[in-house]
Amino acid sequence: MTSQKTILKRRRRASGTQAGRRSGERSIDTPKQISSSADKSRLAAIVESSNDAIISYTQKGIINSWNRGAERLYGYSAAEAIGKSVTMLIPSHQAGEEAKILQKVRRGEGVDHYETQRLAKDGRLVDIALTVSPIKDAHGAFVGVSAVGHDIAERKRAECERGRLVRQLSERVKELTVMYSVAHLAQMEEKSTLALMEEIASLLPPAWHYPEIAAARVQLGEVEFKTPNFRSSRWRQKAEFTATDGRKGTVEVVYLAERPPEAEGPFLAEERNLINGVAEGLKGYWERKRLEAEILEISEREQRRIGQDLHDGLTQHLRGIVYISHVLHERLVKQSRPEATDSARITQLLDQAVDQARSLARGLFPVELAATGLMQALRALAISINGIYGIFCQFVCPKSVLIHDNPTAIHLYRIAQESVQNAVRHGKATRVVITLSATNDAVTLCVKDNGQGFPEVLPEMRGLGLEIMKYRARTIGGQVSHKPDARKGTVLTCVLPAQVGLPKARTS
Repeated sequence: MTSQKTILKRRRRASGTQAGRRSGERSIDTPKQISSSADKSRLAAIVESSNDAIISYTQKGIINSWNRGAERLYGYSAAEAIGKSVTMLIPSHQAGEEAKILQKVRRGEGVDHYETQRLAKDGRLVDIALTVSPIKDAHGAFVGVSAVGHDIAERKRAECERGRLVRQLSERVKELTVMYSVAHLAQMEEKSTLALMEEIASLLPPAWHYPEIAAARVQLGEVEFKTPNFRSSRWRQKAEFTATDGRKGTVEVVYLAERPPEAEGPFLAEERNLINGVAEGLKGYWERKRLEAEILEISEREQRRIGQDLHDGLTQHLRGIVYISHVLHERLVKQSRPEATDSARITQLLDQAVDQARSLARGLFPVELAATGLMQALRALAISINGIYGIFCQFVCPKSVLIHDNPTAIHLYRIAQESVQNAVRHGKATRVVITLSATNDAVTLCVKDNGQGFPEVLPEMRGLGLEIMKYRARTIGGQVSHKPDARKGTVLTCVLPAQVGLPKARTS
């Protein structure tokens, strides 16, 4: 370590040696003096060659020693630094810090590994870990300060990089979680479209970089769902898609306050990939639903065709046979033939066959296009069940429920029809009540029976009836549930929310 005292001592030592030689005197050092001098030299060499910046300064903050490590770290040579105030190393944003350190050191308190910044000669801010200790004389009096600065720039860079990687990993985890959740929700058959959209919209804001100011909107055709805090904003990220049937869909995330610019406004590049992925997932979900709906529609068309063929073909043919049978029966009666009894029985059976064919045709093509068609079809279903199975089946509709969307009415009819068939065939019910009601919020179809009910644990190889009913309900935006009746049997309920916007149901 180079200091003013060291320089002066060297000059005095050189002067004394020359004087001794001139006078013929010899200078003999004692072993103790030799040891002390060697130790000091060794310590000075250690300090001088240290990679850390080691400096010392007086109580007034005047630098009086400066090693090579300090030259490398701060950029000042010893000649430039010695005699200057230590405050030249203090950045303006940390003014007053050195005074606080001096106060602690005067009280005998050291400062150990204090992370701070110092100002280099070229204006750079240097990150250091600072250790400050008091310097005392032989009598223990405080005479100055020793400061060791360890360069932690590399560690800071490593920490910064580690922090960046951790943040990136956190963002990727959030994105993967959202994509997995969207895929999982899209596969949950019991989820209605509205419930799916609601959950996806709520998943999006937490996955973005600034979740505290994020809001989301998801739209599929005429149906949309927004998070409660959603509003229009100039900071928005949107992904749009078009299904093969031409209907539009949108996934949108907005920030409600300004944030620093990134790859796309305040949004990260990865967030563009995420919102596009969510949009693709929704498009796939919609395409699957569309295909499933087309399959159901094909099935309905085929049932309607068969029903119409039954009505226009087989039923009319049977009516012709019934007419001939009536004529034959009257002729046999006029002739007082004994076969008249048999012909009367045949005529009766043919009348029953016509009624059954008509009921089958009505069951296959149940709902007229008029808004009252569902009520009429359910009433006819109850009468048909009474006649075919000989059990009590009643249709109850406290107020008229008008459904203007015929496909929706057909789905509701099929749900009631399947439920009644299950109650009679599998539940061995002797009493079934079909109830249709509506409020401003929902249409409710309820089928209550006194049969054996559903088992507590449904078998793995159960029939498709319940699943088809659930699917039909989801197709029109509703939900099917079933539970044991308080007394005996089962209560199956289908609820169709009015806010879905599919059919408009009104009561009168």
